[in-house]
Amino acid sequence: MNKKIVLLTTGYPYGTGENFIEDEMHYVPSSVSMDIVPYLADKLKSGRRAVPENVKINDNCVIRLSRLKKIVYSFLVLISKDYWDEVFTTVKNQGYTVKRLNVTLGFFARAQFLSKALEREYRDELLSNNIILYSYWFLEGAYAASLLKKKYKCKVVSRAHRVDIWDGESAYEVVPAQKLVLQNVDEIFVCSEVGKNYLTKKFPEVKDVFKCSYLGTRDQGKDLEFKSKKEFVIVSCARIEPVKRVDLLVNALCLIKDVEILWIHFGNGSERAKVDEAIKKLPSNICVDMRGTTPHEKVMEFYCNNHVDLFINTSSSEGLPVSIMEANSHGIPAIATDVGGTCEITNSETGILIDKDFSSEELANCILRFVLMDETEYLYRRKATRMYWEQHFSATNNYKQFYEQIIKENDN
Repeated sequence: MNKKIVLLTTGYPYGTGENFIEDEMHYVPSSVSMDIVPYLADKLKSGRRAVPENVKINDNCVIRLSRLKKIVYSFLVLISKDYWDEVFTTVKNQGYTVKRLNVTLGFFARAQFLSKALEREYRDELLSNNIILYSYWFLEGAYAASLLKKKYKCKVVSRAHRVDIWDGESAYEVVPAQKLVLQNVDEIFVCSEVGKNYLTKKFPEVKDVFKCSYLGTRDQGKDLEFKSKKEFVIVSCARIEPVKRVDLLVNALCLIKDVEILWIHFGNGSERAKVDEAIKKLPSNICVDMRGTTPHEKVMEFYCNNHVDLFINTSSSEGLPVSIMEANSHGIPAIATDVGGTCEITNSETGILIDKDFSSEELANCILRFVLMDETEYLYRRKATRMYWEQHFSATNNYKQFYEQIIKENDN
């Protein structure tokens, strides 16, 4: 009997989020069957992306809480020891706010619902221990799976990225239930060494649970190795939200004169109007192509069919950006902020790492360094960038190792 892996996502393959899971799905071993449970997908069913033949979508465990069910599950949470342990720890370490307690209550209610739904759906596999529960986030899915681990001794693993590692990086304010999950989980695969080191210091008593496991991107071929002669082509790819600070790139481009630059941006968001207004102030030598929300496969097609000289990321917070991996796989160097695990992909060989609180002048000067760089050095950077991607962020290598590890250890 093939092993069953149940992948818990927040929405994938529905909607447009969690793009980075798409590449991973191509490396799910044929020796296993996988079900994807997009447990928060009810509001995201605006299109469903294709998945491989041995991967199925299970909508039966999607969290649907009517008003009555919210009351029932809130009551179950309020009488649980786990919830009050979490509340007391949070209040002691972070202080009391009504929002914080409400968010935590909602988190636990969703996890309780998901845990019971998974138990109903996969009871036979849980009883036979022929199942691996794999949460893509160190959040509700991981906690729900840990409850089943406690009862059935099944294999439970989780990835961890950014919003599910550091407090203050999401609506959760304080990431709930981390310590509770760690009591009943086999491994946490962290997407960066920085994240792994943070969690290891925070929970030294279970430090062996944390493994660094880089995400990866597929090899779709290198970009042509040359430097643009007519106009220097810059690409950025990010949601236009406060954390991504796309407006700061516009501010830097405003300072660059007498150099022809084409800036192409993929992504949209709540600050689009603000960015559009700033773009009006750009000098005539800067051409802008705002592509808006673009399907992942279309972005990849763009890289395959167009030459790009430089990628730029101006985020104030990151895990380890897949958008940089995608650009690097084509040999495109990057300028990126030194936040999260970005220093593990952008370095002196593959681009320029700039301070989180950079000035417009600093970013403009970094862009000009690439614009004015002689072709020999520039081509060296492109080759080094591609090589570094091959060594560290190839989907073929990283996902093959990941699945080998979780399946092998489940056999032990």
